[in-house]
Amino acid sequence: MGYRLRVWRTDGDGEDRTEDVKGGVRTTDTTIEGLSPWTHYQVQIQAFNSIGPGLWSQTVAARTTESAPSGSPANVNAEAVSSSRIMLTWSFLPEAQRNGVIIGYKVLYQENDSDGPPTVRVIEGDRNLTLLLGSLQKYTMYALQVLAYTRIGDGPPSSPLLLRTKEDGTNY
Repeated sequence: MGYRLRVWRTDGDGEDRTEDVKGGVRTTDTTIEGLSPWTHYQVQIQAFNSIGPGLWSQTVAARTTESAPSGSPANVNAEAVSSSRIMLTWSFLPEAQRNGVIIGYKVLYQENDSDGPPTVRVIEGDRNLTLLLGSLQKYTMYALQVLAYTRIGDGPPSSPLLLRTKEDGTNY
């Protein structure tokens, strides 16, 4: 009469799901909706008829596809190191929010209350967690944000961090 799928995360998070496959016995493939991106799952299938269910198949391991990150980097901090430079640091994106391989980070910055789009600096590699911004205006308030990205797309930016460059006249 049909088939039934059982799906669960390999890491044990979440609950097991069991659902009937639409299409009856002529169906040879199906799509399982609502799974987390870039996550390992275990899958089994079972045939059933009017008498009852058959045995569950052997377990098959599967991984969902990559997606854009669902979170932003944590612990974003900034320090004005001169009248024209700001040192920005952040922490790794939590594993559960990565949704794939982090290729790098993007720092978005602009003068606070600016109407134009922010300037974007791309930092390649998932291990680079600092950026020294230079050539900034002295004693100017900047809005700074950081986001992580995968090959699929950008994650959400961190909350804006406001910081003013120093007042002194030295530009290192």
